[in-house]
Amino acid sequence: DPDFVPAPIPPSPTSSAVVNISSFNGDPGGVTLNVTGSITTTGTTDSNGSATIQGITPCGSVTITPSKPNYIFSPASQTVNNPTTSTPVNFTATLKTIGFPFASVGVSEVNGRVGITVTRNSTSDPATVSFETSPGTASDRSDFNSTFGTLQFAAGESTKSILVLVTDDVLVEGSEQFTVTLKNPTGAELSTSTLTITISDNDSQANAPNPLSNPGFFVRQHYQDFLNRA
Repeated sequence: DPDFVPAPIPPSPTSSAVVNISSFNGDPGGVTLNVTGSITTTGTTDSNGSATIQGITPCGSVTITPSKPNYIFSPASQTVNNPTTSTPVNFTATLKTIGFPFASVGVSEVNGRVGITVTRNSTSDPATVSFETSPGTASDRSDFNSTFGTLQFAAGESTKSILVLVTDDVLVEGSEQFTVTLKNPTGAELSTSTLTITISDNDSQANAPNPLSNPGFFVRQHYQDFLNRA
């Protein structure tokens, strides 16, 4: 029949897969989903942590791998065979963090120093974070040594320590405070980034003799001021 027009070939049926990301300490939105297998494509989760991968052949198989800077995912990837929208693909995202385990600590000035711990919740990769002290009611010229630097975590390390020297003077001053602040992290994001340290006074005698007349104090203070050692 010269007027015969063949019917168009119907498009191949496709299916889809719904992906859900949950996170107890971070943001499930903005996660990149890399899809390989029957199709190769990418997707991004919405603010609720959801995305739909379209265009999968009904009998196809795809592997979905989520990624986002400073996050780890469990499982790392999932392979889906014969996907259906009624069976979502679920991942848990954990934000890698670094910070102080507490917001405040106390130390008596008789101790001469205070050790500060910095922790992180993931040790799979290296990470760094800088720190610095700031005076408050406690002075970095007479009550503690100004301290700053960068902590470098190797893979497998979960804790690092900061040592700040404290001056054991003879002045009746009462409790005084200074802070230590973390900044510029790499390989993680900051959690508790500021620590307040309270120095408790151990002196009660007013008008006590100048401690610099004590040779032991004089030498020790030189070590502390010039060498940052006690």
